[in-house]
Amino acid sequence: MVSKKAKIWIEVIFEISKYFKYFIFIELVTLVLAVVYVQFIASPVYISSSKIMSASTSGGGQANLIAAQFGIALPGMQKQMKWAYPEIIKSRILLKKIINQKFTTKKFGKEIKLISILTDDIDKKLSYDKLEDIAIQRLKNNILVTENVKTGILSIQIKSFEGKIPQA
Repeated sequence: MVSKKAKIWIEVIFEISKYFKYFIFIELVTLVLAVVYVQFIASPVYISSSKIMSASTSGGGQANLIAAQFGIALPGMQKQMKWAYPEIIKSRILLKKIINQKFTTKKFGKEIKLISILTDDIDKKLSYDKLEDIAIQRLKNNILVTENVKTGILSIQIKSFEGKIPQA
């Protein structure tokens, strides 16, 4: 004989199985919508990354770097001036030079200044200074600079709508 608990479980499974086709249907619809979104709606984002070692940590030699990773100060290790690389990389002066560089893209063609690419959707009746401010801010928002404090290694990531722009 089947126990009362087993009968209850059988009834629950039977009730769930009545709606099983709806579960499958919902999963298929979700899958189709996800494929349509990825293929036709979402725009790709390309990320180029680079790592550089801070000059302020390279003076002590290999042993000092390894010791510094473990928080040990070896004799002869000197504290050097710490450069503010993230601020330098995202500085207005440097970004101003970058937005005036010419790039070739599939979307915009050959030898177009980055300022024109970054402000393509903006009304061109604005002054050049205002367009420059917008382009610099957009470029700054697409640059991520992180520093590993232990090793002094900087990681720089640049996001773009096209793969060739961040590589240049």
